[in-house]
Amino acid sequence: MGLLSKKMKFAILALVFTCYHLAEGANWALLIAGSNGYGNYRHQADVCHAYQLLRQHGYPASNIITMMYDDIAYNSRNPVKGNIINQPNGPNVYSGVQIDYSGRNVNAKNFLHVLQGNTYALQGVGNGRAIQSGPGDNVFVYYSDHGNKDIIGFPSGGALYSRDLNAAIENMYKSNKYGKMVFYIEACFSGSMFYGTLASNRNVYAITAANRFESSYSCYYDRTRRAYLGDEFSIRWMQDSETHNFGTHSLWSQFINVKTNVKKSHVMAFGDLRGVGSMPIGAFQSSNMHYRGPKVSVSAPPPITDAVPTWDVPYMTLMHQLQDANTTDERMELLYEMQKEQLSQIKIKETMEKIAAKHSPNPALMMTVQETRSTEEQQNCYEQSVVKYLETCTEFKGMDYAMKDLHVFSNICNKGTPFERISNSIEEVCAQ
Repeated sequence: MGLLSKKMKFAILALVFTCYHLAEGANWALLIAGSNGYGNYRHQADVCHAYQLLRQHGYPASNIITMMYDDIAYNSRNPVKGNIINQPNGPNVYSGVQIDYSGRNVNAKNFLHVLQGNTYALQGVGNGRAIQSGPGDNVFVYYSDHGNKDIIGFPSGGALYSRDLNAAIENMYKSNKYGKMVFYIEACFSGSMFYGTLASNRNVYAITAANRFESSYSCYYDRTRRAYLGDEFSIRWMQDSETHNFGTHSLWSQFINVKTNVKKSHVMAFGDLRGVGSMPIGAFQSSNMHYRGPKVSVSAPPPITDAVPTWDVPYMTLMHQLQDANTTDERMELLYEMQKEQLSQIKIKETMEKIAAKHSPNPALMMTVQETRSTEEQQNCYEQSVVKYLETCTEFKGMDYAMKDLHVFSNICNKGTPFERISNSIEEVCAQ
């Protein structure tokens, strides 16, 4: 028998790799905090908590990929250096977290490469690690940050759009890069990322913190750290995991519990609800799909009594600091900062209203989130308009509130307005 050709060798190796994954059923997790800045403390705290949850249930660090800016733990505003907590008096969830992509490497492009296992595109980026899942593997993706219609944010390199995420899922499905896949998304308007797009026959299940019309909510303000420690949806799903058996508690049961306990927004579920949804949480949040270990013993979590819309976090943080201020000078400075925040929010809203007024006799209608589905051309228009706005209205750079009304551009585009006209109106209004 002659020597095997190189092509034949590669075919055999591919077959061995496929059989290995089918037999072993490895689990992979991708955790993303899509923001930066101390004011967004809670997003990195959510992700660090999720990391600890997975590790406590046997996940090897080699199968968890973490993307977070990493500017909170040792931030000058953090009074407890090297420490991040996700609930009042909670443990340090930052300890031992392996961060694979930090700083400007936390962007939508790298996220898509990591998710799809494109290590070639990640050469020289972070540590270059990516999800290396096969047809017998389960993939768990958890994201926490800001969002708007069909969009979730990243601290650099642009936002991630619904159609790009769903295209990546479709590519992974056709390439047999997973067995089952689960997404948990913490963001405003997060339901729009999957509404009407995530098919039920792709072995993918997703739950979101909010529907496609509303804000998600932040909670657990800490007076020592002067920051909100967590987000209502994220806190609830992790608390639910920590108080149930990973081998018997299903993803659908978790959804029902979280939906019931999240009081401020409407938690939504999409995709394969009956198939993947019936699987135990341990099939995605623990070491392997056959995990039957006991729940981790944790103390009763504090009640959530201070949930606020994500957009109000900067103002409410200042309000809490004002309540704790001890001197007249400190109070005056905080009142000045609160006034600045209010004026900035007013100016951002007025800017959007002025842009909308150039394209509609009823700008107030353009300011609301509308049901209309977009064509591909309209979606292109929307994405280009968002980029143009964020690049042109630089006065609002770094302000979370600037993302609050991005859906206005979708409304304008869906009227058939060409991008060129929208671009001109953005330049005119922002130049003022």
